[in-house]
Amino acid sequence: MTAVNVEITGIAAYDPHDVHASAERWKKWLRSFELYATGKGVVDKNQKKALLLHCAGMSVQDIYDCLTEENGTNEYDVVVNTLNKQFAMKTNVPYERYCFRKLTQGDDETIHQFINILRQHAAKCEFDDANVDELIRDHVIEKCKSNRLRLKLLEKGKHV
Repeated sequence: MTAVNVEITGIAAYDPHDVHASAERWKKWLRSFELYATGKGVVDKNQKKALLLHCAGMSVQDIYDCLTEENGTNEYDVVVNTLNKQFAMKTNVPYERYCFRKLTQGDDETIHQFINILRQHAAKCEFDDANVDELIRDHVIEKCKSNRLRLKLLEKGKHV
């Protein structure tokens, strides 16, 4: 059996000028970068800083050069903290809750996929952790496609 060399491609640059740029997109981009850097075996903090700025792209580099650096325990933490302050805007909780309440189960979505989507959106809504499961259950009752599932959940009452 012959080993196949597969070159892992880089990640797409982060576009801070994209009309859809948001705190959530920045967090996802940074998570993707972290996975990429780990996969490449980058552990040196100075190298990781340089790789982050390179992968983020020239627009982010230009923005970073104009910012006042935040505190951090090493060069990488400094760049991440600085860019987080710039790109991780405060969440508009009423808007996120509005979006959560508008979610309905798609025609091609399983109930498990729908619940996962609800959990992802609920994380942005700053709901009380003790009530999240109840809110998701209630939302499933209201917005799922299956009348049979809806009836089962309603029959069980609070003990779901």
